[in-house]
Amino acid sequence: MADTARLTDEPALPVETKQAAARRYSYAGAALIFFAFVAPLMATAFGQGSAYTAGQDLARTLGSLFGLSVVTWLVMRNRSDLAKAKARLVVGLLLCLTVANNIANTARENSVAKDFVRGAIAFQAKHASKFEDLGKRFEENTVNQYVTPAALTSDQSIAAGQAALERYRSLLQERNLLLQTYLADYRAYVNSVPEGEARRGAEASMGPAMESANNLYKALDVAQRAHADALGAVFTWAQANAGTLSNRGDQLVFQSVHQQAELTALAQRLQAAETGVTEATKFAQAEQVKVAAKRGAAMKELEAFLAK
Repeated sequence: MADTARLTDEPALPVETKQAAARRYSYAGAALIFFAFVAPLMATAFGQGSAYTAGQDLARTLGSLFGLSVVTWLVMRNRSDLAKAKARLVVGLLLCLTVANNIANTARENSVAKDFVRGAIAFQAKHASKFEDLGKRFEENTVNQYVTPAALTSDQSIAAGQAALERYRSLLQERNLLLQTYLADYRAYVNSVPEGEARRGAEASMGPAMESANNLYKALDVAQRAHADALGAVFTWAQANAGTLSNRGDQLVFQSVHQQAELTALAQRLQAAETGVTEATKFAQAEQVKVAAKRGAAMKELEAFLAK
């Protein structure tokens, strides 16, 4: 009889005791399995994750339950009810551990995402202020005032116009450098985010954001550089013709028809360039309105996210 007891999977206990123990283990296992499915929803209610992450956790838990159940059935199908009940309890414990790990990972991801959002808001504000300052300096540059008949017949005004033009070109170069710095810093900031959902989300949004920033200034830069070249051609011509032009009643007096034709062609080129700048400016302003609207909507969502 002793040899028979050693070959069984449980100690030799009364049948009633085994049945009671099997029920306890079975109920405890079922309770743990139930808790494993409810835990993600409870975590969401307490601000850990979202309905989407809760759905992912439930799907993973269901998949784990199926896998564990299959393995348990294969191992325990020929064992006693008590052994099967104990196995059910183990399955419940493993599921709870899995869910706890998922919730912990979600909490970490949530923390990383919030840190990224706070940093991104500060990052955008910092670079936006630089672009705003540069925009004010563009407005303060009045190179166009040096292409009047009076200015083009004055050596002093021509020199002042060329100096203003150099400042204009310098601002264009500074803006291009500022844009490239912004894009490089943006890429570096996203790359600094730890691996995970927050990093993947940031990388997914980085491409469209960088493309939008490039498009915003590309057409304007091309138009303004053409404008600067047209202004430079006028100043160069005026300097070359110094002493042969005069201003009478705010009208230029030419020495020859050829001289007049040269300036007429330069003036037409300058007018076309100014039209190009106007159109590019309108396009950039329209794009800025769209970007501002998207940013406003995004900021509301981010503020709600940070408030969770």
